[in-house]
Amino acid sequence: MSKVPKLRFKEFSGDWEEKRLGEVAKIIMGQSPNSSAYNEDFEGVPLIQGNADCKNRKIKVRLYTTEITKKSNRGDIIMSVRAPAGTIATSNIESCIGRGVCAIRGKKEAQKFIFQYLINYEKKWQKYSQGSTFDSINSNVIKELEVLFPLLPEQEEISSFLSSVDTKIEKIEKKVELLKQYKKGMMQKIFSQEIRFKDENGNDYPDWVEKELGEFVNV
Repeated sequence: MSKVPKLRFKEFSGDWEEKRLGEVAKIIMGQSPNSSAYNEDFEGVPLIQGNADCKNRKIKVRLYTTEITKKSNRGDIIMSVRAPAGTIATSNIESCIGRGVCAIRGKKEAQKFIFQYLINYEKKWQKYSQGSTFDSINSNVIKELEVLFPLLPEQEEISSFLSSVDTKIEKIEKKVELLKQYKKGMMQKIFSQEIRFKDENGNDYPDWVEKELGEFVNV
């Protein structure tokens, strides 16, 4: 593995240092609570079970649990370890983590760099397939992941740049979601004829005619 990146901010030079992820971060593998402790009534703490709880690099809480098995702290990186493995999100809550995820807790100054590095590595986890039902990765594989680290000032520069790109992506995704909601609302009004368009002369179009679908299309 080359220790000098092909693309680099011009003010930096020198090799990056290769370290194993387990040397620079604590890996906490999840353990699922008893299903009888699950609830949707906000009782206990949020439960992060897997890929479905990670959306747009953030945690989207669906369930809560009154039984806490393994705990994730605010600021931890959450990574799915099965079905599919490798999805990355960052957590802004304290939660219980199930067996479908792990929490990665590095030093505060390196956490943002590790987060971006793992996003870049996301699809490569697929090669660690274990078993016929799920693609999964265990704690040893995660701890042994080789990560190249520049000095802290370069880490911060890289993290800041990529985080700003993430922010722009998030804003665009919000606009797209609002447009989807707008279209959905307009479709309901158009097809219920609550809204009617006019022709180029400002006149109403003819009334709609009800037909069976098979009259004008081949099914």
